[in-house]
Amino acid sequence: MAYIRPSSEERTGFQEHHPFTLSIHTGCDFVMVYGLSNLPERILAYREAGYTIHLMTGIAWGDYADYLNGVFDGRKHWDESQRNRKGEDVLHGPGVPYLVPTESLAAYLTEKLKIAVDCGVRAIHMEEPEFWEESGYSDAFRREYEARTGRPFVPGHTDVNAHWHSSLLKRELYRDCMETVGRNLKNYARQKGYELRFYVPTHSIINYSQWRILSPEGMFLKSRTIDGFIAQVWTGTSRVVNLYEGVFGERVFETAYLEYGILEDLAGRDRDIWFLADPIEDCAGYDWDNYRSCYIQTLTASLLHPGVNRYEVCPWPHRVMEGLYPKDGDARPIPDNYRTFLSSMFQMLGDMESGTEDSSMPKVGVFLSDTCLMLRTCPDTVATDQKWLEELISFIWYRETGRIPEVRDRFRAFLDRTQWTEGVRNAYTSSILFPDFFGLAMPLLKHGLPLRTLLLEGIVRDGALENLDCLILSYSFMKPVSEELHSRLADWVLKGGTLIYAGDGLDPWKDQDSWWQAEGYALPEEHLFDTLGLGRHPEAGTYAVGSGSAVILHVSPASFCLSRDAAQTWRNTVRDALSDKGLSWQPRNYLSIQRQAYIISCVMTESADDSPLVHTGRFVDLLEDGFPLIREKRLLPGDSCILLDLDKVRECPAVLASSARILTMQLTGTSLQLKTLSAENVLTHIRLLVPGRLCAASLTAQDEDGPVPADLHSDPDSMTCLITYRSRGKTVHTEIRGADIG
Repeated sequence: MAYIRPSSEERTGFQEHHPFTLSIHTGCDFVMVYGLSNLPERILAYREAGYTIHLMTGIAWGDYADYLNGVFDGRKHWDESQRNRKGEDVLHGPGVPYLVPTESLAAYLTEKLKIAVDCGVRAIHMEEPEFWEESGYSDAFRREYEARTGRPFVPGHTDVNAHWHSSLLKRELYRDCMETVGRNLKNYARQKGYELRFYVPTHSIINYSQWRILSPEGMFLKSRTIDGFIAQVWTGTSRVVNLYEGVFGERVFETAYLEYGILEDLAGRDRDIWFLADPIEDCAGYDWDNYRSCYIQTLTASLLHPGVNRYEVCPWPHRVMEGLYPKDGDARPIPDNYRTFLSSMFQMLGDMESGTEDSSMPKVGVFLSDTCLMLRTCPDTVATDQKWLEELISFIWYRETGRIPEVRDRFRAFLDRTQWTEGVRNAYTSSILFPDFFGLAMPLLKHGLPLRTLLLEGIVRDGALENLDCLILSYSFMKPVSEELHSRLADWVLKGGTLIYAGDGLDPWKDQDSWWQAEGYALPEEHLFDTLGLGRHPEAGTYAVGSGSAVILHVSPASFCLSRDAAQTWRNTVRDALSDKGLSWQPRNYLSIQRQAYIISCVMTESADDSPLVHTGRFVDLLEDGFPLIREKRLLPGDSCILLDLDKVRECPAVLASSARILTMQLTGTSLQLKTLSAENVLTHIRLLVPGRLCAASLTAQDEDGPVPADLHSDPDSMTCLITYRSRGKTVHTEIRGADIG
């Protein structure tokens, strides 16, 4: 029973820079104490509250004024700030620049973080190794460029080769810095007599591509230092608008689902990963209803990946439980029912076991690559329709202003143009919309295909492509880092797989200095086709390759975003390819899985149809206040559910749902005793399955301050009862007495 477990299992955790208070006493397994100020005092308080202690801090930015201003080693390091071509510092906040990861920065971070090892933290999380694509012009970056390449510095905006090599270096610098810091701290911990774990909390390749940030995610595949990742997916990343069937919009659930998938694939089978969801987001301009809706969508998306059962339940619970939102309007504290709801979800996540995928659906994957991050800004030598691009970006970043109709109309006019110029195409494909990827992914996911997002660099791992029926690939928005990838793909196809390739070969990155050009190929896909035995220039069509097949489309995947007809054409292509393999994909408007007793479903809007999804049985509804017992759950487009199926609960007594951490539960004769903990001022609900009927039951509850007013409601038909009390942030001892228990 995972509701009752030792904190050493580390299933659930949160990050927090504030000192411990009862208002954020979430009852999770571990806390990532953030930053280095007053570290021993903060660690002691959280440890005394029962948490396993980790530490988190940034590697690209942080409270590192002593380093920047020369206190650490006698030399100022402001020349290591990331700077754009105008010479401006790229800032995370006032006085806090993003940094170029130099050897001196690695030495500084190692020395500063030794205090965490001295305090006995079990793991260190170095978050967000981020190098902004617009940067790369500081003195430190120039020095690193010349030292590592042996060539004079060439600004990245001058041509595609300069941009490519600049981007490669940015990723390599953060890879090397992360490896150095992790290795040094692990060695230091061994001197102290224990093994330290080292993790990387990171955004997804999808979000970093949208926001134009470089990070060495694929490079971490070969690391022997990094033990795992936190998938930093939340409302702020997944609500970035995209284009589907010609319509701009936030598609929070779908985007989050794709983001979680690529980070799960990054971790693979041999490294830890926690999925993060945020009950609010960095933008403080939304109201509580918006935050709750988006939180449910991202949470549901995370649970639909049944291979993961570890979660960062909340970054910065202090700003959630003590914050006032919206900041620029009628700011209010967190609603009472949302506080209870979040506490319930935090505990449920600790009970969530791994599950199985929907065996009725084909296993289809679409590839992403680190190189997506490197091809998002066109150099000055590449033609772009700058005016249109600026209008598009203004729509995306200022979607809450009165300019929405104006910019939407202008984009509609763009879609209706008959002339698809090189400049317009380049502006569109390099825009924040990331249309090449979403053109491949969104039409399939929206019609119920549980699409897997896969890291192209990861296919060199043994067994990486096992149990996959169909793979989707395009080099319009990324490039292969080695020819070995093509050998692996060809081997998989020869053994029976289906590969669909879509691309028109017109992107500006095809002419860079590369391994494929060194081997005499104009485009990387030419090498792929040749490796498949199709020659360099096969016509569009379907080809038998050994026991498998290859489907070739000479079209930009970005075009699949532009209209309903284009999206349907793409769906038909994938459906036909699966049919040729004897696989059936029937369009539907939902995703749904079962994880032991839990049923998780989401019905999507803009999908195959508007029909409801109906679950019938005996359920506890975990997304509704008070964990009601229901016989039917009817989901309309835009709805999600997390249900507990009573008929699949095999233990009795059992915790069915709880907004408190269940520390102990003991059944003795006619008495059921519980020890529970929830944060201060949480209206706590606990639904239990108990043996016997509770018609004559009585309830007592108390904490260290005395009796706790509590209610008990029993349901003889389901053999369940609901305990309700208002928590004071202290451990509560509860006893249910009834003649029929036992």
